[in-house]
Amino acid sequence: MQHPLQPDKESGRDNRPTADKCEHRQDPLQTTNRPLPLEFLSQPGAEDVLRRSPPQNITPDGLDRSAGRNQQPICKARPAYNDGHRAFPTCGNTCASKLQAATNLPNPIHGRMGNPYRNGGENSRHSFEMCCVCQVRPRCERGGKIYPTCGLTCAAKMHPAGSVEKCDFCKQRPKVVINNKVFPHCGRTCRDKAKAAAAAAASSATCTTCLVCWKATRTAETDDFCSQTCHDVAERRAPFLLEVPRGHAAFKKVADYFASSWRNPKKNSPPIKRIYMVNLKPASDAAYERYKNRLGSRPLYKKKGNEKRDWLGITRECGFGDTGNMEPCSSAKCLLCSLMKSSVSRNNFPEGITSTSLLESKRRSSKVVLLAHVLHGQETDVSIHEPRVLPRGSDSIRLVEYRTFRGTVDYHGESVVFDGDAVKPLYLISYE
Repeated sequence: MQHPLQPDKESGRDNRPTADKCEHRQDPLQTTNRPLPLEFLSQPGAEDVLRRSPPQNITPDGLDRSAGRNQQPICKARPAYNDGHRAFPTCGNTCASKLQAATNLPNPIHGRMGNPYRNGGENSRHSFEMCCVCQVRPRCERGGKIYPTCGLTCAAKMHPAGSVEKCDFCKQRPKVVINNKVFPHCGRTCRDKAKAAAAAAASSATCTTCLVCWKATRTAETDDFCSQTCHDVAERRAPFLLEVPRGHAAFKKVADYFASSWRNPKKNSPPIKRIYMVNLKPASDAAYERYKNRLGSRPLYKKKGNEKRDWLGITRECGFGDTGNMEPCSSAKCLLCSLMKSSVSRNNFPEGITSTSLLESKRRSSKVVLLAHVLHGQETDVSIHEPRVLPRGSDSIRLVEYRTFRGTVDYHGESVVFDGDAVKPLYLISYE
């Protein structure tokens, strides 16, 4: 039996259907009701096809501009957008915002129109939000961050002139406000310039003026006051913190010691925010000197009482050391304020006061450290896994780690003292 689409060998007739017999079969390139994609328009020979059967009202972006075809219900002038994967209800973002405002529904094309899955598409992870000022346009989104307004115009209306303070660096433009949080600068440019200026001022360290009167030069490198009068003024107000400005010689001295004490040499130390000089009462200094004399001098001590300059990464129960808070609190459980007032109780701190010669970021929950003179006296090695109990005949303990494989002892620079008179605070440093 012969196949109906094969030619008849006897009669020579061709049984295969011709173009006039199969009117339902058309050349796919002659379809005039569908927009031609840009990929086809850019191929060689596309001009001959368009000349032979030109599509009607086809724009370069692939939209069909036929009158009355697929017109969206907002402007009724442009057709609804179709990117070849999904048909959108409006022609663009402007009409989509109007449609959302009228129907109070999520904007289906928020974001780039070429990607229906970006910020408001079918697979959007968060709902669409309008500008909190105009309530017409969507909120601006940049770098994965959503701003409360649609642009700078509405942002200026949200924070009128005079309602926000000026930038700390340029003193001309208002500070940046994002989600009701006020930043110290007007933008990234002033922020970077302020950091560079602060680093340059800290490295210069040309100021040697007295920190109390700011008139005369200090008497010595170890004394930041110019005369006994300024000493008396500080003692009458003690205990309190005195801020050391950037560019002062004392700031550079403490900042350099802070950088050299950082444990990880491959990473730079964090930037310093502020440095405060600790001013104690004369009674606190006298108690420290009495404790030093009691410990005395021994052949193994480099200084009397085995005095060392260590860091104390202690926690606070108050805002002491923050901007504007220069006086200690009255809580007996706040170790920082208790050291300032020389009122450390052994009952409130049974595990003692930990000091270290090296700083490490992962052990510092509070971004505040205290530089102090610590009297260690007679030290005894205690494992870090054992309870912190002061052995008889010792003045302090060293926290060590014993290696069972080789029988060696690793000392990480941490020690514990149990007497508050053994600590004399010098400077308080807050860092980022």
